[in-house]
Amino acid sequence: MYTTKVMLRQELDQYGKDTILALNIAINNDVLLDNKFAIYEQLVDTLHQNEQIKYIIVTSPEGKIISSTFVKGFPVGLPVYREKSQEYENELFDIVVYDSNEGNIREYMYTPNNNIIGSIRVGLKESIMLEIMKEKFIQIILTIFIICVVSSILATYYAWHFLQPIEILSKAVKEISKGNYDISVDRIGNDELGYLMQIFNNMARRLSKKERENTYLLSELRKKEEHNSLLMAQLFRAQEDERQRISQELHDGTSQTMVSILTYLRILHDKLTTKEQKDFLAGIRELISQTLDSIRALAVNLHPPLLKDLGLIVAIEKFLDMVQQTSTDIKIKFEYQGDFSKLPDMLALVCYRIIQEGITNIVKHANARRAKVKIFYEETKIRMEIIDNGIGFNEETAQRAKLNQHLGLRSMQKRIELLQGKFEIISKLNKGTIIKITIPIENISSKGVVDYE
Repeated sequence: MYTTKVMLRQELDQYGKDTILALNIAINNDVLLDNKFAIYEQLVDTLHQNEQIKYIIVTSPEGKIISSTFVKGFPVGLPVYREKSQEYENELFDIVVYDSNEGNIREYMYTPNNNIIGSIRVGLKESIMLEIMKEKFIQIILTIFIICVVSSILATYYAWHFLQPIEILSKAVKEISKGNYDISVDRIGNDELGYLMQIFNNMARRLSKKERENTYLLSELRKKEEHNSLLMAQLFRAQEDERQRISQELHDGTSQTMVSILTYLRILHDKLTTKEQKDFLAGIRELISQTLDSIRALAVNLHPPLLKDLGLIVAIEKFLDMVQQTSTDIKIKFEYQGDFSKLPDMLALVCYRIIQEGITNIVKHANARRAKVKIFYEETKIRMEIIDNGIGFNEETAQRAKLNQHLGLRSMQKRIELLQGKFEIISKLNKGTIIKITIPIENISSKGVVDYE
């Protein structure tokens, strides 16, 4: 806007100078002939030809007014005679701005060097320039407005054209994130976005194919897991059945045979005559008696009769007492809480086997001085902890134990996983081991892992 104002002012200045120069040529002869009427007519004609001119004054070299366009007298405030300002002292034109009731008047004074005319003063209205500026400003505003509207329309169109495929792709991606891989989008255009939509469709088809494959593989894997669980359950059942059979055989067969041998030896002892023979036979009877105790203990470990008759807690206490008698270097504490009389028989046997396996591992491998067994019957689960202060182990030691067929912990873990329980081992070298076990009680009877009968 400032540049337009400067340009218009420069045009106004040029127009004022051109008008004065033309007047100077037109009235030069009339001034020589002192034809004031012709001079006046020329001034009035020039005034009427251009509405920008407010007035024209022609003065003599002495400063007297030769002619002017003021018919009704000279206006108040406008000097009759005006000297050049210092700014334009060495120039032919002098420009001064006056403030009037019609706005600013820009007066141009031309002082020719021919000493015929003193000066020619032409006043031009700046209001005309302001009107032109206003018109140009309005034109600029309208042009900018039209450009903005057109730009907005074009931007909206191109944005819609560009964003529509992206919005479609965004919705399709959300569907894929929900697991709907059978989705496709219609290709729009042949540009990069259209190519991207084609790539998306190809990706969605591949994902759908992979999803079907994964679903099939997952179904097969579940079938195999169910089959493996069934086989593991049958294995544990067969293992318990075999233990029960061997325990029964040891108790009913081998033990009774050993008792019969002891009876015969006592009869034979009474018939011997020498002390040496009796002492020798007494040693044999003692050895056979110890063997009988070992067989009975083995039979109890294989299938504890107390578990069914007196319950889990009594069976565990009996087992721990037997361990203490045979392993005097370790002290074992036992803690329990809850009413275990409500515990299903099958789960009671599983708990007994886990504690039996855990304590056996401690005695054989941990070199521990102290051990603790905890078992808690809660509303929906059984919690157990088997703790020792032995040598512990790290991951490398555990892997080596697996390779050496030390499968006690692995067997415990398999039993617990089969019952959908949790099995956790916390162990550090020379800092002992903690085994934490949680077994849910609900739906235990449907697993059918083991049974007493």
